Amino acid sequence: MIERRENARTGEQVVALIDGAEATLKRFYKEPGGRVRLQPAN
Repeated sequence: MIERRENARTGEQVVALIDGAEATLKRFYKEPGGRVRLQPAN
């Protein structure tokens, strides 16, 4: 089940939209300096 939210916490799985059309499942990490890292969740 997916819950739509504006923010994700480090380590959570997220659905990332690519060009607003294609979706992919990723794990979200907030890096030092505010950078975001998305890693495949499968």
